[in-house]
Amino acid sequence: MKEEVKITVKGRVGRVEWKVTKSDKDYINIAVAVNKKFKDKVTGEYIQAAKPDWYRIMVFTNLKSLSENIKKGDLITVSGTLSARAYKNKEDSSIPHIDLSIIAKTKDIAKIETSVKPIKQETSITVCGHIGYTECKIDKNNKDYFVMSVAVDKNHKSKAIGEYVQEDTKPDWYRIMVYGDIKSLSENVKKGDLIRVVGTPSIELYIDKNNNEPKIAYAVFGKTKNVTNITNTRYDLQYHQQ
Repeated sequence: MKEEVKITVKGRVGRVEWKVTKSDKDYINIAVAVNKKFKDKVTGEYIQAAKPDWYRIMVFTNLKSLSENIKKGDLITVSGTLSARAYKNKEDSSIPHIDLSIIAKTKDIAKIETSVKPIKQETSITVCGHIGYTECKIDKNNKDYFVMSVAVDKNHKSKAIGEYVQEDTKPDWYRIMVYGDIKSLSENVKKGDLIRVVGTPSIELYIDKNNNEPKIAYAVFGKTKNVTNITNTRYDLQYHQQ
């Protein structure tokens, strides 16, 4: 199975623009806002976040059809490949910024009809990679959780052989934090295993102390039921029967 990271965004279109790359290739740029809600620990009610998360969707296929069917204000769901870039503010280099893009295909973009019931806007991520380390920890609320570092090697499709080949670069590392039946999980996954995790992404910026450059830290919050051990097929089958 190919190591990869897929992200799914459900939100409202802010704008739709037809653009051209530096290599003279047409594409459509869609700005999508995801208005998240958080559960209030005191009242137990869900409250709206102060600001939405914005994602830039880049589409290179079937542009005419897409431009005719998607417009500002539409509620859509998009699945694609995540691309995140960290950079410094030109006016103040001490302030890091992040550009979140999703490379998607027209067939992976769907308009959601909202006439029946309210649709929850959300972002989910699927990470498929190899485990670097595992650790059981306790959070600030004295709740147990399981931590895994997962490395995702970068691949690209070779035009010569038509197969995916690994790029000669360092992998992207994801910190996976899992809640649920962590005892069962800790007994059945180990360093080197190939796993697939579905959860909620958290992408943060920090300044590297070694070179003073902005870096990106990837984290995923998930549940035990959404972790699949691809290496151990027997465990995988038993796991989903529980």
